[in-house]
Amino acid sequence: MKKFKMLRTLVYVLRVIGWLVFASGIILAGVAIFSPNVLSTYGIQMTNGSAWITALGILLASVLYTILFLAVAEQLMLMLSLEDNMKQLREFFVPDKK
Repeated sequence: MKKFKMLRTLVYVLRVIGWLVFASGIILAGVAIFSPNVLSTYGIQMTNGSAWITALGILLASVLYTILFLAVAEQLMLMLSLEDNMKQLREFFVPDKK
């Protein structure tokens, strides 16, 4: 049985959130390019009046947040893997005396 089930669940949740942020960023950038009036009704101002610059900003922000979420998830997996490997190493060098 694996330890730290909640941390492993958090890793999967962070990965899903990361990819959802990326997908929604692409969709929102498409909306900014093809229908900029929709964004202005929700209070998002066009940068210099250009839909392309706004879409590029949205894509950049979504990529950065995606990288952030995925990096945190991988860092947690690294720590979990490190703990498991250290446990195996300890068992290898210090066997239980019975």
